[in-house]
Amino acid sequence: MLRILQEMIEIPAGLYLTSDNEQPQKLEHNFQISKNLVTNLDFNEYLNSTGKQKMFPVHQKMSEVDYFDDFPVVNLNWFDAIDYCDWLSKEINLQITLPSELQWEQAARGSDGRIYPWGEFYEPNKSPSLDAQSMSPSPVGTYPAGASEFGVLDMCGNVWQWTNTKTDSEEIKLKGGCWMDSGWGVRANRHLLADPKLATNNTGFRFVINGGD
Repeated sequence: MLRILQEMIEIPAGLYLTSDNEQPQKLEHNFQISKNLVTNLDFNEYLNSTGKQKMFPVHQKMSEVDYFDDFPVVNLNWFDAIDYCDWLSKEINLQITLPSELQWEQAARGSDGRIYPWGEFYEPNKSPSLDAQSMSPSPVGTYPAGASEFGVLDMCGNVWQWTNTKTDSEEIKLKGGCWMDSGWGVRANRHLLADPKLATNNTGFRFVINGGD
């Protein structure tokens, strides 16, 4: 089994507060979300299987730089993330997608609609961010105290995360903020809009299994 599939977290159906909605939104179905962001090592399994190539910003093949194995994979556009999900779906014969904004927020904000995965107030020791004086992304699992109610990690800071939610103008909603954002910028009810063709060194992704909402 692929490493990342060994730590999937179940998010139960129910009513959840999301974004700026005053009324709770209903999640009709349980779904599973990856506990961690997809890492370079995880993505390299996809590259090896498909024969595709992905280069680091310093133009070194991922397989040649073991130090970066547990860092979140970045420099991927939305279509790259979708391709990974499609590949993984075929590998395990289950529906793998990027999370919707609704699913992402429910995994991050929990049953009480908190602003940060751990509560209502920002704490720099619980996520990589500008306020935490982070100088780069961090390996996944570096901030266990920043886990959400359900135990999902890196839902705040580290790297922005692609979702499966589009606007009418075909832009994609990014969630979570990144290591270059302040505490205000990594709130779980915030989003950023991006061109799906955009690939940056502060944007990565995670995925869900059998998400029905």
